[in-house]
Amino acid sequence: MRISGVVQVPLRVGKRKLEAEILISPDFEGLISGYDWLYQQGSFEWDVPRARIRLGAGNWVLMWNDEPLVQVRQIIAMEDVTIPAREQVTAAARMLHNAWSCLSAQPRYGVMESQPVSTVEHVYSGRILLSMPTTVLQVPLLNSRDREIVIQKGTLLGKVFAADSVVTPTATRSHVNRI
Repeated sequence: MRISGVVQVPLRVGKRKLEAEILISPDFEGLISGYDWLYQQGSFEWDVPRARIRLGAGNWVLMWNDEPLVQVRQIIAMEDVTIPAREQVTAAARMLHNAWSCLSAQPRYGVMESQPVSTVEHVYSGRILLSMPTTVLQVPLLNSRDREIVIQKGTLLGKVFAADSVVTPTATRSHVNRI
């Protein structure tokens, strides 16, 4: 995991207020408590059946299940990309990990719908069907402007949503996978 920055953040766990050093990564969404941070807090109790934790002599704090309603992963540009006026290019991109991608069983396929690139007007990403274990991919980008555009490394190009695979029988009794 790449680390792009560090920040000191005040955290609140139940009624207890703590300072924590948070590592920032473009590869992950969410918060992970490391062993070193937990060790610094003194005693740590985890009541798994009741889904709660306690740091030190503090109060019990209920765990929060943050399973997303929509299962989505972001795709970002891996390098600067120059798109000539009124042309389409293919950009090297990465799919970011998040709590959903790390903690849940992944579907086999995902779909990135064609959509505007949010930080650049008149630039659109193409629709892609991809295998979810893939993290490095090629994304088609279209520039509809009359001038060249540069997409910077790290720009959000789109979002991948989970796609269901359905097996459909055919007239010859073979099966066809549909997504």
